[in-house]
Amino acid sequence: MTRSAGRIVFADNPWPRGHRIERAVWSGRIDDRGLWFDLHVESARYDEDDDVRAAAGDGSDEDVVDPPGGDWAAKAVWGNYHRCSLSSTKWRCDGGFLVGTAEQRFDWADLAGQRFAVDPLPSTRATTAQLPRAAGDDQPEPAFNIYLLGHDTVGGHRLRFTPGRGGARIDWEARIALTYAGDQRFIHRLTAHIDAARFEGFRAVDGLPPDVASDLLAVFTTDPSVYRRRGTAFVPA
Repeated sequence: MTRSAGRIVFADNPWPRGHRIERAVWSGRIDDRGLWFDLHVESARYDEDDDVRAAAGDGSDEDVVDPPGGDWAAKAVWGNYHRCSLSSTKWRCDGGFLVGTAEQRFDWADLAGQRFAVDPLPSTRATTAQLPRAAGDDQPEPAFNIYLLGHDTVGGHRLRFTPGRGGARIDWEARIALTYAGDQRFIHRLTAHIDAARFEGFRAVDGLPPDVASDLLAVFTTDPSVYRRRGTAFVPA
């Protein structure tokens, strides 16, 4: 398990400074389609900083009335859901996003220069943007799921990885629709900054023999010699 420092901010919610990231896991997998990145992020309790300020004698929220703006602006509502989970792995095993295929091989050395756009929204107008629907009006599976104010929906991701000493910084922006409350519009924004995230490697999916996974790694990467095998995963040296 990889633990990283950072914060996640939900624009215009009751905590302008955002929330501490309590846990962040950056992993990957390899299957017959290509190489995938997975991310799992858990925030601390939404009201954690309120408790810290109260303990320091900096005031209390007991007499604060939530401002207008609906559930998004109400601390009492956020408190009902405690904390956020944003993940491609927590609720399923086939989320995440492709970073390398036979047609577009992945180069670990070029990771710092790449920007990943995942689940792009069909409109840049936040008040109307919704995830596109496939034939038959079936909603496509998103790369990430989110538990925020209930099990909501997240899309329009933009991710940037900046490798450095001790791990990589991950900068992440996305849009949120409060679908748990019946709202399909992606009108809310999140930004997350994760420091010192360590990549756990590309794990061979269940049922994929290690020798086959090794052969696929050579197909999906520009330089398979960069990776060493650790158990069922291939980790950059």
